[in-house]
Amino acid sequence: MSGLHSTIPPAPEEPHRFIPFKLFVGSFVPNALMKYPHLSPSAKLLWARLAQYAGENGHCYPSQMTLAEELGITDRHVRTLIKELEAGGFIEAERTPKDKLMGRNARYFFLWHPIFEEEKVAPESVPEALFQYSPESEEEFQSDRKDCSSPNRKDCSGPTKENHIKENHNKQEEEVFAFWKQTFQFNNQTKFTDTRRMKVGARLKEGFSVADLKRAVIGCKLSPWHQGENPSGAVYDDLELICRNDANVRRFIATAEKMQAGTMDGRVEEIRYILKAAGEGAAVALAKQYGIEWGIITEGRLM
Repeated sequence: MSGLHSTIPPAPEEPHRFIPFKLFVGSFVPNALMKYPHLSPSAKLLWARLAQYAGENGHCYPSQMTLAEELGITDRHVRTLIKELEAGGFIEAERTPKDKLMGRNARYFFLWHPIFEEEKVAPESVPEALFQYSPESEEEFQSDRKDCSSPNRKDCSGPTKENHIKENHNKQEEEVFAFWKQTFQFNNQTKFTDTRRMKVGARLKEGFSVADLKRAVIGCKLSPWHQGENPSGAVYDDLELICRNDANVRRFIATAEKMQAGTMDGRVEEIRYILKAAGEGAAVALAKQYGIEWGIITEGRLM
C-alpha cells in the first residue's frame, strides 16, 4: 500500500527565488535541540510542532492523528516519537483515566533540559533570535528590491507576518466550512455565517487543528442521536453546534474515534460509511487523511 507521501510532487513550472526571512509562521527547532545527537530528526520536528501548538500557554493537546497528518507519518510513529521525547526528558504527556473515558487527547507539557541552558534567550528577543544575520553574508543576497534584502524588512512591499497569519487563519476557517458542507451535502446556498465563522475561529485559536475540527464534523455525521434518532426526531448538525465549545468538539471527535476503533479495518469501514452517508468527496478526503488507497475502499477488501 502506498501512502500520501509515496511520491514526490513535481516542482513548480516557473520556480523563482525569494527571501524567506520573517515571511512564514511555522514550527521552530532551537539550535541546541537541532544539534543534540541523541534524538531522531523526527522527534525534534515533533517537539517543534508541539511547541508551536503550546504557544505562550506552555502546554497543548493536539490529537495524535492530527500530528501524524501534519508530519506525514503514521499514528504509531507519533506514539513512538512521544515516548522518545518523554524518555529523553523533553516533554511530559498527561492523560488521566477520566480523559480517556471522555475521549480527550493527552496534554503535553515541556520539560527544561540542560542542553537549553547555554542558548536560551530572553522572550522579548525571540523574533530576532529566530533569524540570525551576518553582515558579511548580506552582499550575497543583494537584489533590486533593496527594501527587502535587509533583516529588518520594515519597508518591504510584500505581505507582512500579520497579514500572513490572518490570511492563513481565514483559509483554515474556510477549509473547515467547506468540509462540513461537503460532508452533510449542503448546497451552495448554505452560507458561512458570522456565527459559524466565529465558533470555528475560536476553536482554532484554542489549539484545535483543521484536522481535529474535520474529525468533529465526521463525529456529528456518525452520531445517530444528532442525525435524528432522538425523541424529537430533529437533526442537529449545524457547524455552529459542532464547534460551539471545547466540550462539543471533543465529544464529536470521540464519537468518530469510537467508529474507527483505532484499527485500520475500522478506518476502512468508517470511510465506507462516510461514502454512503456523505458521498465520494468526503470519503476521498478522509481516505487521503488516513493514507489509505482508494482502491481498498472501492474493491470491498479489508487490510
